Amino acid sequence: MIKYIGLDAHSSTCTFNVTDERGREADNTTIESNGRLLVKYLRGIEGVKKLTFEECELSNWLYEILRPEVDELIVCNPVANGDYKKKKTEKMEESRQEYGKEIVRCSKGFQEIKYLKSIPGIGSIQAAKIVSQVIDPERFSSKYKYYSYCGLVRHKRISDGRGYGSEKIWGNRILKCVYKMAGHSVLKGKSGLRNYYDTLRLRGISHDNAYNAVCRKIAAISLSVWRKSENYNDRLITGNLIK
Repeated sequence: MIKYIGLDAHSSTCTFNVTDERGREADNTTIESNGRLLVKYLRGIEGVKKLTFEECELSNWLYEILRPEVDELIVCNPVANGDYKKKKTEKMEESRQEYGKEIVRCSKGFQEIKYLKSIPGIGSIQAAKIVSQVIDPERFSSKYKYYSYCGLVRHKRISDGRGYGSEKIWGNRILKCVYKMAGHSVLKGKSGLRNYYDTLRLRGISHDNAYNAVCRKIAAISLSVWRKSENYNDRLITGNLIK
């Protein structure tokens, strides 16, 4: 089996990262920059060994002592690596933008996405994520169950009327991310939801708790507008949302 070995070399320590041909990490170890220890480590790795490290002050020394211990050794240029990474990132960004355009195009056929997009902080992609994860808003009998499903609340542990702290709920991570990001967007703009946050802060509620309350409010509103087939309105913030 082929082992791809990356080496991050420094004057005092060297870090090895070993990956197999399936892309799975086999080992990650930091050891002293000592020639005998470095050679000993490489000899302990089985299979075909391909080692790579960036050109640096230690590269000549490392090449001399490690080349006999591996099947292939590449000393790469960090500047060239930066250019390659930039090109790769630009290509990924182009693909991301294309996917975004495709999502917007496909979402035009879903009326529920139109309603969700009317909510401050919710865009086309976020609305599409909500629809794809929830499928049917009638799945949830109350907004509180939806909060739990999205991981936006903590469960209290109570036995015989006595509290034993709270337990964090992971919930649906995609929806949790959607509403957390929407909350951040709301706080940067002007809307009834931003006013709701400011009101909570004036009451002495901490930033974190007020922010989490805004995220839950957005979640409740998203179910409400979807169920009622209507666009967002600031009255929904204080209105009777979901029983």
